[in-house]
Amino acid sequence: MARKDWLLCTELEDLGDEPRFLITDALHWESRKVIQTWSYRWPVEVFHE
Repeated sequence: MARKDWLLCTELEDLGDEPRFLITDALHWESRKVIQTWSYRWPVEVFHE
């Protein structure tokens, strides 16, 4: 099994919102790049519909 890394992301600084857990196998990426790439997901899904 390939090694994975995970990030816990929230929108609010006080952690008052629902957290998101992102899992990636791009271990060389900084967390900012993982979050940025994930943020492109929805527009891409809409485009492919």
